[in-house]
Amino acid sequence: MGRGPPPWTLSRRRERGLRRLLRQRLLPNRTRHRYRVLVATPAMHFPPDPPDTSPRAIRAALLPEEVDAFDADYRHALKTAAEALSLDELRQTLEHWHRIARMTQLDPAAHRRMLQRADRTLRTGEPQPGSVSADQVKALLRERLGL
Repeated sequence: MGRGPPPWTLSRRRERGLRRLLRQRLLPNRTRHRYRVLVATPAMHFPPDPPDTSPRAIRAALLPEEVDAFDADYRHALKTAAEALSLDELRQTLEHWHRIARMTQLDPAAHRRMLQRADRTLRTGEPQPGSVSADQVKALLRERLGL
C-alpha cells in the first residue's frame, strides 16, 4: 500500500508560492518597477558614548564645577566601604555620578544652565520665572488621567 509522499515534501502549487515569496523577500528590487530612486537622508546626530563606569572616566565626563562634589562623595563612599566591609554605598555613589556624567555629556550647556538655575533657586529661595510647584504638576496629572 502506498502511503503517499512524505510530509516534508510540497505540492507543486505550494512550491511555486514559496518560491514567489522567497523571490519577493530576498530580491525586493525585482518588482513591477525596474528602477528605484535613492534618496539621501540627512546625517543623524548620535549622542556620544556614555562614559565608562570607572571613577576616572566619570570624573573626566563631569563639568569642572561638579568635580569637587564628586571627589567628596567618592572619598566618603570609599571610607564607608572600608569601615562597613560593603561596597553597596560605593556602587550607589558611582551609579549616581555616572547618570550625572551621561546627562552632562549629552548636552553640557544645558546641564550647566540647570546647575545655575538650581543654585540661584537655592540661594534666593524663589522659583524660576514660569516654573510651577510640585502640587500644580500633581493636580495637572490627576486632571489629565481623570483621577
